[in-house]
Amino acid sequence: MTSSLSLKRNQHEIIRASAGSGKTYQLSSRYIRLLFHGAQPPSILATTFTRKAAGEIQQTVLMRLAQAAANKNAAAQLAHQLDEPSMDLDNVCSMLQQMVNNLDQIMICTIDSFFYQLAMNLRHDLAIPLQVVIMTNNEPQAIQLQLEAINQFLNHDEPQVLLDLLRRLHPGQAQYSVTHTINKIIGKLLEVFHQAPTEKAWKQLQTTGTVNVHISTQDIDVLQKAGDMLTPKKWKDAWSKNLAAAKRQDWEAFLTTGLTARIATGDGTYYKKPIPQEVIDAYQPAIHSATTALVAETSRRTQAMYQLLSRFSVHHDHLCQQHNRLLYGDLTRKLAAFVPTAEDHTPTIMSSRLDRRFDHLMLDEFQDTSIEQWHILRPFADQIRHRKEKSSKSQTFFCVGDTKQAIYGWRGGCAEIFDQVENDLKLPTKNIQQLNTSFRSSPVILNAVNLVFDAVGKLPDSLSAFEMLKGSANEWSHHYKPHEAQYETRPGHVTLATSASRSDTTNPTGDDDLELAYTPSPHQSMVTNLIAQLHTAAPNRSLGVLVRDNKMVKRLIDLLRRLELNASGEGGGPLNDDPAIGTVLSALKMADHPGDTAAAFCVLHSPLAISPGIQLTNLDTNSLARTSRSIRQHLSTCGYGQTIAQWTRHLAPACNQRSLTRLIQLIDLANRYDTDRKIRPGDFVQYVERSSIQEPTAATIRVMTIHQAKGLQFDVVVLP
Repeated sequence: MTSSLSLKRNQHEIIRASAGSGKTYQLSSRYIRLLFHGAQPPSILATTFTRKAAGEIQQTVLMRLAQAAANKNAAAQLAHQLDEPSMDLDNVCSMLQQMVNNLDQIMICTIDSFFYQLAMNLRHDLAIPLQVVIMTNNEPQAIQLQLEAINQFLNHDEPQVLLDLLRRLHPGQAQYSVTHTINKIIGKLLEVFHQAPTEKAWKQLQTTGTVNVHISTQDIDVLQKAGDMLTPKKWKDAWSKNLAAAKRQDWEAFLTTGLTARIATGDGTYYKKPIPQEVIDAYQPAIHSATTALVAETSRRTQAMYQLLSRFSVHHDHLCQQHNRLLYGDLTRKLAAFVPTAEDHTPTIMSSRLDRRFDHLMLDEFQDTSIEQWHILRPFADQIRHRKEKSSKSQTFFCVGDTKQAIYGWRGGCAEIFDQVENDLKLPTKNIQQLNTSFRSSPVILNAVNLVFDAVGKLPDSLSAFEMLKGSANEWSHHYKPHEAQYETRPGHVTLATSASRSDTTNPTGDDDLELAYTPSPHQSMVTNLIAQLHTAAPNRSLGVLVRDNKMVKRLIDLLRRLELNASGEGGGPLNDDPAIGTVLSALKMADHPGDTAAAFCVLHSPLAISPGIQLTNLDTNSLARTSRSIRQHLSTCGYGQTIAQWTRHLAPACNQRSLTRLIQLIDLANRYDTDRKIRPGDFVQYVERSSIQEPTAATIRVMTIHQAKGLQFDVVVLP
C-alpha cells in the first residue's frame, strides 16, 4: 500500500445518488480506496442513519475484501473496479487483516451511535451523570416518563389555565381524553419545539387589529342566495355543505371542500365545468371572512401549543433528571450547545477525548441530516477541508445522499443542508457526481417515475394553488434528472389508478385513532380490494404497501384483516391491535375504574370472567367493586407479568396463533414494567398502548410508512 494518501479520485467529493444507483457500492469503494492509500480504520468516520445501513456498509467492505483475497484474479478484479491498477493480492490481504484486527475501532456507525460515544467522553463538559441510561423515544421507559410528565403537568397547573389552553388548541371540539389529546400534540410537535424553543418563533403568525371570528349575517345571506343560481344536484349538494360549514363556523371545512375549495384556489371550475361568475362573487365575502378567522384561530392555536410544550418540557426534564434518563435527542442538543463554547478548538477537544483524530469523513444519507447534527459534524468537516498543517497525510471529505429521498423532516432532517454544503465547498464540477442509473428497477417503473416527476414545475401558471408552491417545484426540477435502468430488458409493470371521490364524511369525535371504527372511504376500499386481488394472483410474492403515516398503517392493516388477509406492519406497533389483548386491558381498566361498564362487559363475555381473581358473573355495582378490588390485590401481590400469564392460560383455548403470540409479548412487556411499576392499573394500560412491539413474523403483505421501507425490496409495491 502507498505510504501517503494521494487519491486518484477526488479528494473531496459529493455524490447525489438516486435510489438503486449503487450508493453502498460507492461508499464501500471509497472506504477500500482510503485503506489502500494508507488510511487506518480508526481515522475514518463513516456515519449513516440506521443500524441496518451501517451494518450493510461494513459488511460490503469486508465481503469485497474477503472475496478479492481468494486469489490473484479476484484481487485484480477489485483493483479494476476501484481503478487502482497497482493493487495486488498482497495489498488486499493486508487491508483485510487490518480491518479484522481493528473491528472494535472501526467507526462505521449510526450518527446517534457516534454522538453517544462523543457525549460519553464529554460527560463532564455536558453535565451528564455517570450512571445515566440513554433511551430511544419509543422505548417503554421513555413512553412511561412522557405519560408521567403529562400527568404532572395536568396535576400541577391551574385548571383554568389548562382549560384555556385546550379551548385554544381545539376550539369548538369536545375531547374524550385530555391526556390523549396532549400526548398526540407532544408526539407530533416536541421535536419542533426543541428546534425552536423560544416563544418568538411561535408568534410569527400574527393578526392585526380586532378580528371578527364570525361570518356576518350579510355574508351568510349572500352565500345562501348562491344556491338559487345552481342547478346540477352535485353542485347543489356541495353548496349545501359549504353553507352548513359556514353557519357552524367550521372554517377549515368551509375553505377546503366543495365549491369553496375550487373558488379559493382560483381554479374556477367544478366537475370540469366553469363556475358562474355570479356564484364566485357570492362566495367571495364569506371566503374572505373565513380566511381571516382561520388565520386568527391558527395563531391562537400555535401560541397555545408553545405554552403546552414548554410547560410539559419543564416537567419532563425534571423527571428524566430524577430517574437518571436521557433521550438520544438530548445528547444531540447538549453536543450542539457545547460546540459554540469550544470555538475553533472543537475538533481538537473532541478528538482528544475520543483518543483519535479523524482524517476522513464519510457522511451517508446526508439529505436527512438535521441542523443540530450538522452543527456538531461541521467542525470536523471544516478541519479536514481547510487543514493547513504540514503532513504527508491528506484528509478527505465525502458525502452522499439524494434530496429526493429526504424523509426525516419530521425529526429535524433538513435537505437544504446538502445544497448549502455543495455551495460552501466550492468544488469543481468533476467533484460532484450524479448517479441516476438504477441497478434495481426495470425501465417500465423508471419511465413512470420520470413521467410523474419530470412534470413537477411544468404545471400551468393559471393554477393559483400551484403558484404558491412554484418556488419548491422549481427547486425540485432543478435537481431532478431522468432516471435510467441499467438492465433494459428487466420486466416490470406499473398501473396508475384513480379512486372515486373522497367521502365528505368526517369523524365526529375529531380523534384520528377512532376512525378505524368507521366505514372505509372509497379510496381505502379500492386499495384494499386491489391488494386482495394482487395477493390472490401471486400469494407467494412479497407485497409492500407504503403510506405516509402510522395512522394509515393501522387503518389499512385493520381493513385487510377484515378481508381475512394476513398483513403486518414494520417497525412494530401497539399490542392492543388484537382482541385478546383488548380483553386483558379491559380487565385492567375495570380494576382502575370499577364504573367502567364497557370494559366490564367485555370481560364478562370472555373466558377471563371465570379466571381466579376475577370471577365476574354480572354487572351490578357490588360485583364490579369486588372484582376490581380483587384484581388490584392480585397485581400488588404477584405483579403484572405473573397475573397476565395466569389470565393467558384461561384465554389460550379461545385464541388463534397470532393472539397467543401477542399475549406472550404482553407478558414480556409486563415483566419489564414490574421492575418500576406504578400503583394504578390505568398507568400500565397507557404504557401498553404507547409501546411499540415488533410483530414476531412478517406477513407476505407488509404495510409501512415510506421511511420504514427505505432500503427494502418487494416483488409488488402499492402506493395508496
